Amino acid sequence: VEKKEDFEVYSNGLRIETRGEQYHSLRSLRAFDRRGPDKGKPDHPLVVAEPNRPAGIVFHTTESDIAPFEESHNRRLQILARGVLGYVRQIKAYHYLIDRFGRVYRVVKEDSIANHAGNSIWGDSKRLYVNLNDSFLGVAFEAQTRPQDGFETISEAQQHCGRILTD
Repeated sequence: VEKKEDFEVYSNGLRIETRGEQYHSLRSLRAFDRRGPDKGKPDHPLVVAEPNRPAGIVFHTTESDIAPFEESHNRRLQILARGVLGYVRQIKAYHYLIDRFGRVYRVVKEDSIANHAGNSIWGDSKRLYVNLNDSFLGVAFEAQTRPQDGFETISEAQQHCGRILTD
């Protein structure tokens, strides 16, 4: 709907902040045919699919410091949000970051890799994907998970924006 120097707005209402977005190495999707090397290309079991089309999305939490959503913590919430955004930009950690207020930031361009999955592998019914940094988009929520009590701190605004970003 609208594309400006610092942001984009989409027909589903999503606004993506683009100031500071970065390029990284170009995506290079690598996957193995699950049927085995003898069923793929005869001398090349490695399947190279559409290199710029992500195979999927990996959702993350930043596990960064969190402050309560209370008026007395407004300044701290803003400082923490700027800090985590600066850090994930510096290390090119994700394609998108959704802060606690539901603002969506493009950190790394979608046709580039982001450093979000480390040495990783994932499979679907057809292929095994190697190095999810290359083949999947990384979307991070500024949040912490607390497995000890099962409580997640992803806000309703973040959930909403995560859904429309995925759409």
